Amino acid sequence: MDAVTQAYHAITEMIRAALAARSLQVAEEHHHAESCGSRYLVVTGARETLCLVWDGTEGCFRLQSCRKPDDFHVGSWHEIGLERFDPRSQGAQRVQEIVGSMEASLMRHLGAA
Repeated sequence: MDAVTQAYHAITEMIRAALAARSLQVAEEHHHAESCGSRYLVVTGARETLCLVWDGTEGCFRLQSCRKPDDFHVGSWHEIGLERFDPRSQGAQRVQEIVGSMEASLMRHLGAA
């Protein structure tokens, strides 16, 4: 398993564990090997959608949120976490740092919800 896949799986496992007791569920997950290996996970709930993206072109993981106000069908996306990752020069320690940072960002965000 390559470094990006290991990092992506570690972050998605953390997200799934953090959301297990909440009313958010995985809606879709895609890996676009043909486009720089980009991939994403979308988690939805009644009033919010979260999205984790590995942007292979930019070399970063992004965690985004879209909250939907009561009187609107759509909301606007806001970045709640951003971590750069160079799989050629960074390894397991950086992956752990990324997971910890993304978890802290997610917990802060969910605490503010």
